Amino acid sequence: GELAETKQELNNTLCSLSVARGKAETVEKERAALMKERDELKDEKEKYLRQKIAANTSAEEGGRRRSVTDVAAEVLGVEAPQGGFPLSALVDALMAARNETTELRKANAHLEDLLDEVNGYVEAKAPEIDAVQRQNDDLIVKLQDANEKVEIGNARLRETKEKLNSESHTRRQMEASVSSLRLQLQEQVNQTSVLLHEVELLKGGAGMKRRRSSISSSLIEGASPAEGSTPSFMTVAELVSQNTSLKASVARLRN
Repeated sequence: GELAETKQELNNTLCSLSVARGKAETVEKERAALMKERDELKDEKEKYLRQKIAANTSAEEGGRRRSVTDVAAEVLGVEAPQGGFPLSALVDALMAARNETTELRKANAHLEDLLDEVNGYVEAKAPEIDAVQRQNDDLIVKLQDANEKVEIGNARLRETKEKLNSESHTRRQMEASVSSLRLQLQEQVNQTSVLLHEVELLKGGAGMKRRRSSISSSLIEGASPAEGSTPSFMTVAELVSQNTSLKASVARLRN
């Protein structure tokens, strides 16, 4: 009945909680993977920037960093070691530096876009994670309620068992009382039979014998005699009263 329904509800709640926990773990793994990917992209960006800076700037013997102008001067010096340098070499060096800067900016923008995309995905998943968390909290509350119902059902079951045991004990006591009353009744029947037999002997009649047998059979079997016959004794009190009356009759006959 109610206990079975409560157990079924508890099983359903546990299944729902298991599914919700699985979803939460999956979302959490996806979030961790995205965070890891974002960190890797960030590290890659920093590494790329360091490599570009290291490629464009290096330490000289005195520890001074080289600028684009220094690089251009070196290039021009190699091309024209004696007496001046062509303008084209300077322009080419400047264009190369500009191109590298442009590529670096593009790479930086691409990495920023990737990071924004990762952050957007994480933020988009945040409501779903929150919803799963709320669902888990609700399931925990339902599980607690189900446990309380199970405890109440167990308490009622124990109470019912105790009541049944008490009723069974009472029934056994009543059966014992009935058996005792039957024994007392049988004893009274025997006493009455003896008294009737004595009356019969004193009177010397044969009809009394038949009447005594009829009364004894009726009392033992619990059957009611027909109208006009000798009355049956339905209670112990009536039987005792009749017994006393018969004893008095026997005493009078003896006198």
